[in-house]
Parts: sequence; C-alpha cells; structure tokens
Amino acid sequence: MNNVLPFPVENSATAIPEKWRRFAEEYLKDFRPARAARDAGLQLSTEQAKELLANSRIQALISEQRRKLTESVNVSVSSVMHNLACIAQTNLPDVMEAIRIRVGREDNGHFAFVVEGLTEEQKAAIKTIKKTRDGWQIELFDKVAATVHIGKYFGIWTDGITIQTNKPVDAINEQMTPEQAALLYQETLRDRST
Repeated sequence: MNNVLPFPVENSATAIPEKWRRFAEEYLKDFRPARAARDAGLQLSTEQAKELLANSRIQALISEQRRKLTESVNVSVSSVMHNLACIAQTNLPDVMEAIRIRVGREDNGHFAFVVEGLTEEQKAAIKTIKKTRDGWQIELFDKVAATVHIGKYFGIWTDGITIQTNKPVDAINEQMTPEQAALLYQETLRDRST
C-alpha cells in the first residue's frame, strides 16, 4: 500500500484522514514537519511535508490541537511569554550576586539545599544548581533560544519571506539562476506599481 497520500483539498467537506491528524499531533511535539510526516506514517519529502503543513485544513487541525493542549495543561500565552521573558532578561552575574544557598537536613535524613535571595523571575530562569568540589554551579536556561521564541511570536522575524503580489511568482524555482529569479521578481514589482 502506498503511504503517500494526496494533500487534503482546501475547503473540502470530506473527512481528514487519520494520518493527517497524526501528522498534526506529531508536528506539535517539535515543530519539524519532515519528522512529523515520517512518524505519522507518511512517506513525504521534506518539501512535501512543508506543503502539507501549509494546508489550511492541516493548520486548522494544529490550531485545534494546540487549543486542547493549552486547556489541558492550563497554560496561557501570557504565562509562556512571561517565562520566556524571565529567561531572556535574567543575567547570571545578578543571580550569583543575589543567591544564598544553605544546606539542611530533611526529616528523612537526606540533605537538601534551600535557595534564597532570588526573585521569582530569577528562579524561573535557573536550569540547574549543582554542588561541585569547587562550590556551587548554576546554569541558566538558554537566553538566545528564549529571545528567538519571543521574537517569532511577535513576528519580529520569520523563517521565510512572504511576497504579496498581484502576479503569481510561482514560476520562481530552484532550476532558475539567481539572475533569472531576480528578473522575474523585478517584473512582479514593476507590474505591482502600474
């Protein structure tokens, strides 16, 4: 049996196949369309997986699944953005200056350490605290990754370029030389201005 399924027809009244539902679920795990297609049982190239992802019916499935996930874990966009902002804005020198760690013994006899002197925002940015032979080692979550996620959410930058035009630029393809693509693009801009 061929596992490559035709893409869902836009605005079709037909039911969405189970493999496409699985694709949407898999995509939400790590936002990698090729891996999601493979794990959903679809034999698609990376480009085909991206095309499937761009389909409005697939996007609607992903949006619905995101909504359900958000409700089930009681997470809001504002809470996620707040946590990302904590990571992006916390500096290790500030943490090192403010932190006080004391070691105590719990009721069960195990040693535990208590962190004091930090704001809730600073605590949210800490990935690990470890006792080493040289002292305490503190690692923060990745500031750059947090900043990138914030930027993507607010549309500061995107992974692709969107060209809005009255004339389709579908003719630009990988077989064209950069000069040919540039000429076609210039024609598109010229047609828009007239």
